Amino acid sequence: ECIVVNPADIPGTDAERRGKTDAVDARRLANHLAAGLLRGIHVPSEKLQKHRSLIRFRKKLWGDLTRCKNRLKSELRFQGVTIPPPFDNPHWSHNFLHWIEATASKDADLQDTLELMLEEVRHLRLLLLKTEKKLRALMRTEAYERQEQLLRSVPGIGPITAQLFTLEVGDVARFKNFDALNRFVGLCPDEHSSGERQQHTGITQRRHNQLRSHLVEASWQLIRRDPAMLDAYKKLCSRMKPEQALIRIARRLLRRMRAVLLSGRMYVRGIEQGSSEEINAPEPPEKKRKGRQPKQETTN
Repeated sequence: ECIVVNPADIPGTDAERRGKTDAVDARRLANHLAAGLLRGIHVPSEKLQKHRSLIRFRKKLWGDLTRCKNRLKSELRFQGVTIPPPFDNPHWSHNFLHWIEATASKDADLQDTLELMLEEVRHLRLLLLKTEKKLRALMRTEAYERQEQLLRSVPGIGPITAQLFTLEVGDVARFKNFDALNRFVGLCPDEHSSGERQQHTGITQRRHNQLRSHLVEASWQLIRRDPAMLDAYKKLCSRMKPEQALIRIARRLLRRMRAVLLSGRMYVRGIEQGSSEEINAPEPPEKKRKGRQPKQETTN
């Protein structure tokens, strides 16, 4: 019999941590295993692990593409090229790519650099599109099709979030209750209590980073489409910060995702899309853009 253990969950003394060697680690593991103090983590099937690598590769491609875009924009600004306001946003259109080509052709000394950087961006965009096509095909297979359909029926859950949840969580029934799933995702607070003194230290740092981020973003769409969630969000905002309220909405979203998967029934929306309840829902805050922002010209 073999078990896999999270290294962070292996108990140890300060002396063992400061005098860490292979022999010390082996003795510590053997002693705790013999005493029954080690709890193994869930090991997914080999097939699921291989399929999971595709959604993780997409994340890496997205990061590479973002870095390439930032390098290209930084080079344009460094060379004194002003990007027109319609194109100065995170979403790159074909018109913006054509504008970069036209700009490069006007400067023979800079043309080679911009064209090579633009070629890298286009190559990564093509790889990203191919990866997403492969993911859609994978979700249409018998193993995942029904699970993705159930998740997509929940307001706010789009294709990427459904794919991520399906491949990273696997069988949701492996969690004995909702709290176990919630701890896996990381939508619960850390606690540092002693005696009569209870202290919660904010949202836990032990989490599935990508999955938690997607669920928080999906919560903005949930409160726009589900009147019950919108009412709950407004009540929560009356006694706490909006960011804290949204975490609680994300937790309720996770509970509904688990419910539809365990019951095998589609989520029933409370309102029609485009109704007054949806229109009056709050808008998500704009994401802060990193880096130095160009100064806005003002006229007297």
